[in-house]
Amino acid sequence: MSTSLTTFKGSALDEGNYSHTITVAERLAKSDLLPPHFKNKPENVLLVLALAQNLDINPVMALQQISVISGKPCLQATLMISLLNKAGCLKGPLRFETMGSEGTPSQGCRAYGIDAETGEKIEGQTITLAMAQAEGWTRNPKYKSLPALMLQWRAASFFIRAYYPQVVMGLHTAEEMEDVQVSQPRDVTPTGSARARLAELKARQFQAGNGEQGEPATTSGADAASSVVHETPKPETSEADEILTDFLLGVQDITDADELTAMVENANSFEPEEKAKMAKRAIQNRAKAMGVTWDKATNKFVKA
Repeated sequence: MSTSLTTFKGSALDEGNYSHTITVAERLAKSDLLPPHFKNKPENVLLVLALAQNLDINPVMALQQISVISGKPCLQATLMISLLNKAGCLKGPLRFETMGSEGTPSQGCRAYGIDAETGEKIEGQTITLAMAQAEGWTRNPKYKSLPALMLQWRAASFFIRAYYPQVVMGLHTAEEMEDVQVSQPRDVTPTGSARARLAELKARQFQAGNGEQGEPATTSGADAASSVVHETPKPETSEADEILTDFLLGVQDITDADELTAMVENANSFEPEEKAKMAKRAIQNRAKAMGVTWDKATNKFVKA
């Protein structure tokens, strides 16, 4: 492995490179320039050096732009946007469209871009203050002091993980993890498999489509936390939008080909066609990241 911190040769964790990498990590961990989650923690520094190699970014920059929250590495939103722009997936940089009245539940932001391969305009999920309030994100005080910026960062992370997850290896942003922490009771941890999520989504779609108000579908994890915390009616946000958002997040968590296949049926049921297209694209991108392809003979995803 090169002695330069800006160039890697081979994996940073390979047997032949590990000794050098851990030496670098131990020295960097003593620096006063590191954030608290890396200061005197060479093990954390070591893992970020390996992550920096996979993301193809300068290791020193990674130590400044990657946080550790609840034991998970999280990218700063600005780094995530930078990685997408650098990857060349879009013609030009990621762009943003704002809407609604500032400081009201209607204030929102949507990320969009032109796909470099197809020339198609791709629009991400619209993120509004109403959604942020409903999900409990606004317990993060930054939504009061910097609402436009927080909505923009959320819109960017939704867009990137839905359409180009390979660019950021499916990682979340530090801002998202902070929102999750403040929106949930401390003793509640998001759980639930993709199949359980699929069953819940189907139930919610059936209720929404038939105008039924009955008892809400059984929830778990993050959804359960949300139902406990939010006892008042949700602000101006449609059930259909919430279902789509939950679907897109659920697709990103899938690691099994059969579970991804199960999500296809649900994607086809979204209306209007724009939302169905967004759901299908999320599945296609997740399939690419997992290394699986659609087998027409069996109508399911299989290993490529």
